[in-house]
Amino acid sequence: MMVGFVAGEAMAASPGAISPLEDFLLPDKPQGLGFQTQARLTDAIHRQNPTAWKRKTLASLISKYFMFALPLSQKFKDVLFSLTHGDLRDRLQQAIEQHEEEHQRRSDPIQIVRRRYAAAKQVVFLGLEPISAHLDSVPPALVDLLRYSFEEIVSGKLHAIMCVPSREIAIAIWKSTSNLVKARATTNPDAGTAAQLFEFIDKKLVLLELPRLMCVHTTLVFDPHESFAVGYTWYMPWDWRSPVKMPPAVLEAWKTEFLKPVENLKIDGKTITPIARTSIE
Repeated sequence: MMVGFVAGEAMAASPGAISPLEDFLLPDKPQGLGFQTQARLTDAIHRQNPTAWKRKTLASLISKYFMFALPLSQKFKDVLFSLTHGDLRDRLQQAIEQHEEEHQRRSDPIQIVRRRYAAAKQVVFLGLEPISAHLDSVPPALVDLLRYSFEEIVSGKLHAIMCVPSREIAIAIWKSTSNLVKARATTNPDAGTAAQLFEFIDKKLVLLELPRLMCVHTTLVFDPHESFAVGYTWYMPWDWRSPVKMPPAVLEAWKTEFLKPVENLKIDGKTITPIARTSIE
């Protein structure tokens, strides 16, 4: 059985892009398929159903999808699933879902990040100023995303560490959050009084002023201490479509070199103090 490529599929690839499926080849990762190379993955699939596809054809197609990060056609997915069964099929399904999410991130990054917010228990937010300085050039959907992130914190669903480059930005965040708390107490009395909500939110939101050089790129990392942690970085703040998903190795380095000092409240040997809501009132 042959699966061809059309010109549109090839054009969809980003130069130099690495398919998220690469992550699933690594045996030492929680989501790994357990194969160190594409050839070994190809062999495992081919052994499960050796008469349906020629091994050389299967290897060629898998290689092309991996190397060029092509979106997977439904026909290609259907054939893969017809070839596999059991645990390999389940893990392959997980890898494909990850691959497709990456393509969705490229076409609609705001929706992907919004879904991450809805599912996460913790978020670490770094930056803000680069994007906030260009709010006149980003779509309303991005502004809505920022507002939604605060609503998730106020709702009690999300613990957040927000690192910003100035005390003025921290004060503005606390003011916006306080307004949301008061509005929630008014419109949803069952959620608690404003005083009760403020007591709760003071434990859920940690605001830190960091050196400006650490806040050049806006970064969001969801559930950083979980095996399914995921992070995004906006390298070009004027381009709302530019968040890049951190590769696993980069995310691990970020947790060691950045997150650990932040959580220990010590940067370059100097102790940093969270900016409390009560300190600005």
